Amino acid sequence: MDPGPVETGSGCVFFQDGAAKVTCMAWSYNNAKFAVCTVDRVVLLYDEHGERRDKFSTKPADAKYGRKSYMVKGMAFSPDSTKIAIGQTDNIIYYIIPSAVTCLLWPAENIIVFGLAEGKVRLANTKTNKSSTIYGTDSFVVSLTSNVSGKGILSGHADGTIVRYFFDDEGSGESQGKLVTHPCPPYALTWASSSVVAAGCDKKIIAYGKEGHIIQTFDYSRDPLEKEFTTAVTSPGGQSVVIGSYDRLRVLNWSPRRSAWEEAKPKEIAHLYTITALAWKRDGSRLCAGTLCGGVEQFDCCLRRSIYKNKFEMTYVGPSQVIVKNLSTGTRVVLKSHYGYEIDEVKILGKERYLVAHTSDTLLLGDLNSNKLSEVAWQGSGGNEKFFFDNENVCMIFNAGELTLVEYGSNEILGSVRTEFMNPHLISYVQSRLQRATKALFSFPFPVDLVGGYNIGTISHDSKIDWLELNETGHKLLFRDKKMRLQLYDIESSTKTTILNYCSYVQWVPGSDVVVAQNRNSLCIWYNNDAPERVTMFPLKGDIVNLERSNGKTEVIVAEGVNTVSYMLDEGLIEFGTAIDDGDYSRAAAFLETLEMSTETEAMWKTLSRLALEAKQLHIAERCFSALGHVSKARFLHETNEIADQVAKEYGGDGTDYYQVRARLAMLEKNYKLAEMIFLEQVREGLLLAEKFTLGGGAHSLAMGFARGGGGGTAKSMYLGRQSATIMYVSFPEELWLPTAMVCHVALWRAGDLFETIRNPQKALECYRKGCAFLKAVELARVAFPAEVLKLEEAWGDHLVQQKQLDAAINHYIEARCSVKAIEAALGARQWKKAIYILDSQEERVAVKYYPRIAQHYAALQEYQIAEELYIKGDRPKDAIDMYTQAGLWEQAHKLATKCMRQEDVSVLYITQAQEMEKQGKYKEAERLYITVEEPDLAITMYKKCKMYDEMIRLVAKYHKDLLSDTHLHLGKELATEGRWQEAEYHYLEAKDWKVTVNMYRVNDMWEEAYRVAKAHGGANSYKHVAYLWAKSLGGEAAVKLLNKFGLLEMAIDHAADNGVFDFAFELARLSLKQKTPEIHLKYAMFLEDEGKFEEAEAEFIKAGKPKEAVLMFVHNQNWDAAQRVAEAHDPDSVADVLVGQARFAFEQKEFQKAEAFLLRAQRPELAVKYYKEAGMWSDALRTCKEYVPSRLEVLQEEYDKETAKKGTRGVEGMLEQARQWEQAGEYARAVDCYLKVQDPSNSLLVEKCWLKAAELAIKFLGQPRSVEVTRLVGPQLVAVKKYSAAAELYLNLDLIREAIDAFIEGEEWNKAKRVAKELDPRSEEYVDQRYKEYLKHQGKVDSLVGVDVMAALDMYAEREQWEKCLETAAKQVPLQPWALCSQLCPAAQQLVLEPTRGETILDLVLSGAQDLVQEVNIAGPLGNSDHNIIKFKIPVAGKTPQQPNTVAFNFRKWNYTKMRALVKQKLKGSVPKIKSLQAAWKLFKDAILEPQLNCTPQIKQHSKRTKKVPPWLNNKVKEAVSYKKASIKKWKLIPNEENRKEHKHWQMKCKNTIRKAKKEFEEQLAKDSKSNSKKKNVSTSEAGSLLNNQWGHWMIERLKEHSRMTRPLQKN
Repeated sequence: MDPGPVETGSGCVFFQDGAAKVTCMAWSYNNAKFAVCTVDRVVLLYDEHGERRDKFSTKPADAKYGRKSYMVKGMAFSPDSTKIAIGQTDNIIYYIIPSAVTCLLWPAENIIVFGLAEGKVRLANTKTNKSSTIYGTDSFVVSLTSNVSGKGILSGHADGTIVRYFFDDEGSGESQGKLVTHPCPPYALTWASSSVVAAGCDKKIIAYGKEGHIIQTFDYSRDPLEKEFTTAVTSPGGQSVVIGSYDRLRVLNWSPRRSAWEEAKPKEIAHLYTITALAWKRDGSRLCAGTLCGGVEQFDCCLRRSIYKNKFEMTYVGPSQVIVKNLSTGTRVVLKSHYGYEIDEVKILGKERYLVAHTSDTLLLGDLNSNKLSEVAWQGSGGNEKFFFDNENVCMIFNAGELTLVEYGSNEILGSVRTEFMNPHLISYVQSRLQRATKALFSFPFPVDLVGGYNIGTISHDSKIDWLELNETGHKLLFRDKKMRLQLYDIESSTKTTILNYCSYVQWVPGSDVVVAQNRNSLCIWYNNDAPERVTMFPLKGDIVNLERSNGKTEVIVAEGVNTVSYMLDEGLIEFGTAIDDGDYSRAAAFLETLEMSTETEAMWKTLSRLALEAKQLHIAERCFSALGHVSKARFLHETNEIADQVAKEYGGDGTDYYQVRARLAMLEKNYKLAEMIFLEQVREGLLLAEKFTLGGGAHSLAMGFARGGGGGTAKSMYLGRQSATIMYVSFPEELWLPTAMVCHVALWRAGDLFETIRNPQKALECYRKGCAFLKAVELARVAFPAEVLKLEEAWGDHLVQQKQLDAAINHYIEARCSVKAIEAALGARQWKKAIYILDSQEERVAVKYYPRIAQHYAALQEYQIAEELYIKGDRPKDAIDMYTQAGLWEQAHKLATKCMRQEDVSVLYITQAQEMEKQGKYKEAERLYITVEEPDLAITMYKKCKMYDEMIRLVAKYHKDLLSDTHLHLGKELATEGRWQEAEYHYLEAKDWKVTVNMYRVNDMWEEAYRVAKAHGGANSYKHVAYLWAKSLGGEAAVKLLNKFGLLEMAIDHAADNGVFDFAFELARLSLKQKTPEIHLKYAMFLEDEGKFEEAEAEFIKAGKPKEAVLMFVHNQNWDAAQRVAEAHDPDSVADVLVGQARFAFEQKEFQKAEAFLLRAQRPELAVKYYKEAGMWSDALRTCKEYVPSRLEVLQEEYDKETAKKGTRGVEGMLEQARQWEQAGEYARAVDCYLKVQDPSNSLLVEKCWLKAAELAIKFLGQPRSVEVTRLVGPQLVAVKKYSAAAELYLNLDLIREAIDAFIEGEEWNKAKRVAKELDPRSEEYVDQRYKEYLKHQGKVDSLVGVDVMAALDMYAEREQWEKCLETAAKQVPLQPWALCSQLCPAAQQLVLEPTRGETILDLVLSGAQDLVQEVNIAGPLGNSDHNIIKFKIPVAGKTPQQPNTVAFNFRKWNYTKMRALVKQKLKGSVPKIKSLQAAWKLFKDAILEPQLNCTPQIKQHSKRTKKVPPWLNNKVKEAVSYKKASIKKWKLIPNEENRKEHKHWQMKCKNTIRKAKKEFEEQLAKDSKSNSKKKNVSTSEAGSLLNNQWGHWMIERLKEHSRMTRPLQKN
């Protein structure tokens, strides 16, 4: 338990020397503000840290009584912490009340509760600006308090009575009214969580139970040091009570275990005097006590503090209350148990966003971002719960097979379900923004209405579900199963629809009902899920990875390989769904207006029409039906809208509740029964109204009817039957009808009615006026005396003013045109807006004196803008400026002054005021004035004079940011001069100049501070440098000890040596690290070398053990003798380096022979080659390389070739020269290579000679393979330059007969080719003839071709359509029968008709080139009247494809290599030496391999695949056309637009034409091949005769011509 929450105290308001009582205090609900009111009636506002932020003075209800005519007795913040209520003893809070305010509370929004001196407790409604009495007593209200929840109040009265009242008893059942009578006035009254605690002047503290019985009593009446108890306060959790008295705070803590109050050690503070007010901060962390002397002490209330993961601070301010503070942002959350249970450990989970804490019977959850906290009943389960924070609105808790949902900010469990399987992806929760309906969906799945607590339905599905999610309104459900099918389920209609068969990604668009999904390579979007068949699709090349919606754009993020591409969605269509969800149908219609009509928009118009009708937004429904083309419905709704608009115009409202409108809407929905009921109900109401009017008329109306009809006496007797007194007065003579005879106004009103009835308007008006019945008087005057209306209105207003009804008098004065009186009445009634309205219509001279009075009111309300306008209208701008100045609104004051005054005068005024405030020590106010007139430099100078450097820096940073660093440096120098080192350091570091800080400390021998600054703010090595300087200043052993302390000894030695401080380096090395001495000698030698002291450097190099460095030093300086001397004396291995250096120098001097000699002495010939090559002396380089480095000669030669190739013509000459040198040296292979590399396009003759020379050398001096290689290389090049004979001679020299023949053929020297073939290679004669035929065909020399190939010549004649020439040649060469000629033209065909088909003549042909293709050829009789016989024959087409046998193959994947290796070794062992011949070796190899292979390799059956039959005309062009056609149709199906359709048609036609062309070419080729068939019938030439001279020949020519005409269009296509 809490031993006493009050721990430490600090003052936030300082004590006065005399009595200055703190009358009241209050903490705001958001814990950010603290208000204190003192005896001087000034309210001070502080922040949560106790720093004063503002103050304002209260004002009396009436200024004429003065500022000291009242006291502030109560003060409270509003629940939203934006307003503060002040209760004063001059009967005012916001408005005048009947008695003095003694205490005040603000427990709920818009409700202020206050107690009065007359004993009443009243409630003020800030929304309506009215107050009412809650209850009243006869005793002064001394105290008010509320319970922890603020739903109930207690009032303490001077007679000791304590009264309880509930706004909401929260189901406790506790009684209201008088609770108990305390022995004395309960000035210290508080309502804790378990009891009521009261105390007063009897020095006793009594705790009462819920119904007023005494639980405990703490009696201090015998303590002489104790005084009366003056005030009390309860902790926000209700667990602790603090009672204030004289110099002492007593603390009571509630013990749940004992159900009793335990007293903690009192907090005694000497000289505190009487505690007059107590206020406990809402989060429980601070307690403030106000005293009699005007001081306020602030106490820290904390049980314990802890740090959580170095990110959050946990402050336990009570057993049931913890403050969680984010250390990085400073935000705080108050975690509190509403049931008063003690909070155990608090955890922060879910990416450090969510709070989880346990009590004995509850579970506390919270969202740190939204500050929503929940406390739900929870039985302890040992901390085995699993929390899931995937949804930012609800927490999912899985424990012991039960899943529970808790919404943040709600203290009720939303719902729970038993399940053994928990997956956040299979749980969806949504809270509708409009209906506030809360739904959750579990993995079974069944949706649950968490508000009603019942299952909405159950969904049966044939496959396991792996993802589901509700839409934002909770009406639609998307879920996907393991088969990747996407389903949409309508919860209201319980219908399930499959919208996608393969779905790899799906998501609702945030904030809408739009669905985005991916189907393989397609992006699918459903803008309207009421029509799932209407889907928009786009092609994708990757996978969707995210869906983002921000800044009015919705993008689908797609990963396409290594790139990320975004696809933009139609925001208009998405916004339509959002507008529908928000119920903003006008916005939805506006979105649809911008879209073209399509299937999606049509479905959206239908949805909007249905919803608009349901919401009775008939104009929108009319627009929807117009867009959909439903003319009849649109017209019907138009008429309905006219009726509704007319009714709304006459009676108000929107007219949709009118019976005709409701009936027509029922008719539109075809609910004629409902329309009938509406019409019948309207008729029934009319009948009842008529009946009431007829039977319920009063005596007055009936009497008036008689009077108008002439029955005056009867009317009078009837009307006067119930007004005996008036009858008596009316019966008096007329002269006695005076006001003195009237005893009350009522009689005068009735008398006026009588006079009006008997038509005496003058007397009636007089009675009305004297009886103050001004309404009737005005009505009568309007009819009888119009001139008296204005006077009556004014009199009416005067009467109302006398009755203090100023509000009502205003309008009558306006009607009477008494503007001044109307204004006075409005001001008296505090109707400021109405007064302004009246003043705006008056003349300026009249209105000008009233505006300032109204402006003062608005200034008191802090509505300064309105007050300013009124002051300006009242010609009082100076008062407006003073108003702004008093309120601290310097900018507004300056702005107004600038308008009303000259700029110079404004500046002088403000600067003068600022200087006065500066003298008074009000620097903040002076600064504001300086800034207002744009003189920040004066404010900076002021702060500088006062040495308020922080404020000075703040202003410089704001107004002279470019001078901020200089200012910091300047202040640093000043402070350093004054010896204020720490402050100077701060400014130097703020200027980001740590080096100056270090130097400051170093100059003043403050090495430790210098080292600290350098280490904290310098670079990685800066502090090391400071340590080095520190050690250097010490020297000797002290320096070594210091550097060892920092671990920088070796570094210091290196640093000293690197910076030339060799004495210090040698000293440190001598005292500590002697092994570093050679290194220092080396660095010293290098330093001397740089200085040009070579002899001293030589000595240091030798001391460092680096003689080679000395040698190189001398070599570098070309002192060869010294270098030779040192090398020979100290480093013989460096002699070669000296020689190399001399050689390099000789090369630079172009003494090549000398340099070469040096390098050869140094055994570095490769360097000689390198230097020759760099000098461009390739001959010397090649020579040296050949002599000394022959292994690199080939590489060098290639480099040389590349170099010469780059040089062009100069390179060709060099190449020729090199080739001749190689040839002279007998290096024929290299010479041949050089000749072949010669390339000079400008000198082809030279190149040709080089080729021939290369071939000649190769044939003469190189072997057969190389000769053939060179000849095959040179020959084609000679043919290319048309040197056919030279190429052929080269080929013949090496017996390359075929190549020689080809060379002659290329040169069209056919006789030479034939002669070479005949003499040297007879087998090539046929090859030459074939090439010659092809040549003649290509050249078109048909006549020459006849002598070589008759059939080819005939084919060419046929191709050229020279049919006479073709037949003539054929007849000359092969005279045959007609069908034999056809057989000649188609050699594969055979005439099968052997009997006459017309008379005795065979006029019909049946030709076949395949055996048994045509069977059973029979000649039958003629058909009908035809003279041709019928020919019948059969062509068999059916056949069975022969089965291909299975084959066996080795499965080498399962080959046992180890076993195979062993068997082969065993087989070959001892057999190899016995082999005598090659055949025996081959046989042994086969036996050794094949037999182990059968044993080590498993065999599998392999079915041979049937080859796909490919049409013989299918060539590459056809395949390409078909592939393009397939691609175009796929593209058209994917994106069905007009462009893709045209492209598909184009490729379709092109494919068809390509196939036709391919078939035609194949048939022509087939015919051509058949003509060249060597099989011919042996027919006697004597039977043929002349083909052209008989009837058959002419018929054949005509048929061939006709065939030519028919095939011509095909050829064109």
